[in-house]
Amino acid sequence: GHAGFSEVMKACWHGLATAGVFVLMLNGCRQTWLMLLPLQGSKIGLPKTSIGAIVAAGKFVDGFVGMTLSGVVMDKLGRRAVGVPAMLIISLGYLASIVARTDLQLLLASLTFGFGNGLTGGIATTLSADLAPPWARAQFMGLWKMTTSNGS
Repeated sequence: GHAGFSEVMKACWHGLATAGVFVLMLNGCRQTWLMLLPLQGSKIGLPKTSIGAIVAAGKFVDGFVGMTLSGVVMDKLGRRAVGVPAMLIISLGYLASIVARTDLQLLLASLTFGFGNGLTGGIATTLSADLAPPWARAQFMGLWKMTTSNGS
C-alpha cells in the first residue's frame, strides 16, 4: 500500500533530525555566503571587478573540487568523514572573510570556502538517497526537502 506521512516520519525521524539538519545548516551557509563575500569586499573598499574576480575564483575551486574530489572522497571515507571536516573548512572561510582587510586575504577566504563547499558537492542528494526507505522513497523525499530547505 501507500505509506503515510506519520509512518514515514516515525521510521525515518533519526536521519531527518541528523543528516537533514546538517544539510539545512549547509544550505544556510551556502546562501549566506552569496551575500557575505560581496558585502565584505565592499566594506574593505574593493572595486566591484575585484570582488567579482574573488567570487569567481572561489566558485572555480568549488566546482573543481566538487567535480573531481567530493564523490571519490565521500565514497572512500564516508559521508560523515567528509561532511564534518568540510563544514569546519567552510567555517574557516567565514572566519577568514570577516577578518580580511585586503583583496588577497578575501581571496584566501573565498578559496577556503570554495574548497570546503566543493567537498560537500552532492552530499544532500547522496544522503537523501542513502536514507530513503525503498518502501516510501517519494514520501521520504518530500520530508527531506521540507527538512533541508530554508527558503533557498
